Amino acid sequence: DDSKIKDLFVFFASSKFKHVFSKHLHFLAAHCSVSPARLLSKFFTDEGVPAAVQVESLQCYAFLCRMSQDRWQT
Repeated sequence: DDSKIKDLFVFFASSKFKHVFSKHLHFLAAHCSVSPARLLSKFFTDEGVPAAVQVESLQCYAFLCRMSQDRWQT
């Protein structure tokens, strides 16, 4: 379900321990059932998203761009 994945990403990204969860965020975005671009773009295009979540989504997107696409689960 998209909303559960989105909620989990927001939880990890807005946590005061987000530095501990960075690998979890990358794994979640790369291996979720939704395309990474679709999942992450919502966080920096929708209004009302906390700045911390926007930053983490952009950092995660940059990580995925550096990663070989064959490692993504599509």
